[in-house]
Amino acid sequence: MTLNKGNVDVPAAPIIGVILAGGRSRRMDGQDKSMLLLGGLPLIKHVIVRAQGQVAKLIISAPKNPALDEFGLDVVEDSISGFAGPLAGVLSALEWVEQNYPTAKWLATFATDAPFIPTDMIKKFIAVAGNNNYVMAQSDGRDHPVFALWPVSAKNELRAAIKNDGLSRVGQWFENHKTIKIDFTPTDDNQTPDPFFNVNTPADIVLAEKIFSVGSIGLLDGESILK
Repeated sequence: MTLNKGNVDVPAAPIIGVILAGGRSRRMDGQDKSMLLLGGLPLIKHVIVRAQGQVAKLIISAPKNPALDEFGLDVVEDSISGFAGPLAGVLSALEWVEQNYPTAKWLATFATDAPFIPTDMIKKFIAVAGNNNYVMAQSDGRDHPVFALWPVSAKNELRAAIKNDGLSRVGQWFENHKTIKIDFTPTDDNQTPDPFFNVNTPADIVLAEKIFSVGSIGLLDGESILK
């Protein structure tokens, strides 16, 4: 089994991407959602395939897990002790970017449990981001704050919000910051599933398998990501 990335849209601006994979998967009875199989591959691999071509460098935010070594990406642990929520993963990624890619201006965030994300998402984000704006995905009238573009300069403010105000959810941050929203709602009369469909429960992985097997969204430029 090999992977075919297909042709994805890569923005000109240097961007670092992070897959947020440190959740507790409570509705999956503690199973690591990243490693659940879809079409014979772990969920996170589908995200990697669709995200990697959109950024200059892709990393994973997660606790130490030998299972992640096979993907060949840097794994960044939370710099804040305890389980401080997904914002702590964003913070650690921002800190990692500042240390390892000091000229990078942007961090793009992806969820580990959404295997059908658009391959032109970051290109569309960058087109409206301007000098220092936050950008977030939206579809069918719903915000998707985990799929967003962050200025690396937000690091210090974010750390203070987590440490001093107890902020943990990504959505909380965007409620208090001006954010541009890009709509990715399918335009084919609901024939295409929501590209931000995410797997939270055992029933969701069954539905994801049906979506993937039909091939209506688990494709890159007309080519299956599985060959």
